[in-house]
Amino acid sequence: MRVRVVGNYYQMNKILVLLAFEPGGPTLPDHVDGSVAHPRRWFQVFHTSGTSAFMISNFIDHICRDLEQNPVPGGLVDERYILYDNLSAHLSPYVAQIMELRDSPNKFMGIARPPYQPKYGPTEYVFCYLAAQLQKMCRPGWSLEDLRIAIEQILSEFGCEGVSDRIFRHALVGI
Repeated sequence: MRVRVVGNYYQMNKILVLLAFEPGGPTLPDHVDGSVAHPRRWFQVFHTSGTSAFMISNFIDHICRDLEQNPVPGGLVDERYILYDNLSAHLSPYVAQIMELRDSPNKFMGIARPPYQPKYGPTEYVFCYLAAQLQKMCRPGWSLEDLRIAIEQILSEFGCEGVSDRIFRHALVGI
């Protein structure tokens, strides 16, 4: 019903959330970033009209640099797979170059999940979690800035207490 009210939602009045996360390494101690208790996550929240290949490539470059500069302690992972949906911005050659042609000790590769199969994308479950948390917090009269702040708060706390681990386990049941 809210969407039908004139003025609440239109092309330039959107919040865009870019989100990536690791499930967490079960062999790492709970206090270590990258563990199940403290999984690594990356997000950016924008007030914009849409997603571009440049926005996605800058986000992926940020993630890759962070993984290169902050490897998981004791981790020997040198291959990283970034799973995404079939949004045209994700499939752009520019985005592929950012991942696959970087001068890095790691090998980064993008994998587009099958079309119309959100069950194979754990991030979709994170967006469901985000929507449920926003529903609990939302108040009448919120501005877009209030919404942006709430999204950032929820995502900054996401993953604590094994939430992301449970989401990954749920997503993998169907595979």
